[in-house]
Amino acid sequence: VHVAFPEHDIYDLAEDKFGFLKLAEESGCPCPNTSEVNSDTELIDIQIEDFPIVIKTRTGNSAKGVRLANDKKDLIDKFEDLVRTFKLSESRWPIIQEFLPGEAVGVCLLYEHGQCKISFAERYLRCKEPNRFGTSTLREVFENDEVINHAIAVMDRLQWHGVAHLDFVADKNGIFKLIEINPRLWGALSLS
Repeated sequence: VHVAFPEHDIYDLAEDKFGFLKLAEESGCPCPNTSEVNSDTELIDIQIEDFPIVIKTRTGNSAKGVRLANDKKDLIDKFEDLVRTFKLSESRWPIIQEFLPGEAVGVCLLYEHGQCKISFAERYLRCKEPNRFGTSTLREVFENDEVINHAIAVMDRLQWHGVAHLDFVADKNGIFKLIEINPRLWGALSLS
C-alpha cells in the first residue's frame, strides 16, 4: 500500500496549531492574533481588549478542545477547564486566539512532495456547533483565488506531501484569516 503522508517532523508541526500559525504568518498568510500561555501568571496578567476570545488546545479536531470566553473570568475558568479535561502539561497548554466574526471557508489540497497538484475551496453553510465551531455539515463550492493562494503559499513553505484542509474565517473587515490546518481528509470529500 502506498500512502501519501508527510515526514514525521512536518506532520508534527502541522498538528501544533500555534507552531503552524507562526509558519503561516512567515508565509505572508493573514492569521488572527494568537498567543501562547506558559504560566499561571501569564494567564492572569494577559491583556485582552476585545471579547469574545477563543481558547483552543494546540492539537485536536471537531472543536472538542475549543471554548469561547466572554470576559476575563470566563477566559480563566474555561482555560483551566481545558487543562483539567484534557490533562494538559504546561508545555501543551491551550492557546488564546482572536475571535473572527465573519463567514468560514475551507481550502482542500492535494500535494506531491512539496508541489500542489490540485486545490478546492468550500464555504461552510452549517456546522455542528454554534459560531461555526466543529465539523461543518453543509458546504458549497467557494470561488476565491486569494484564499486558495494563501493556503498554497503556506503548504509550499511546509513542503507538504499528501492531503490537507485549511480553515479560514473572515474578520470584521471581510479579510479571510487562517485559523488552523487539518492535516487529513476533509468531511465534504464528495463535494470536492
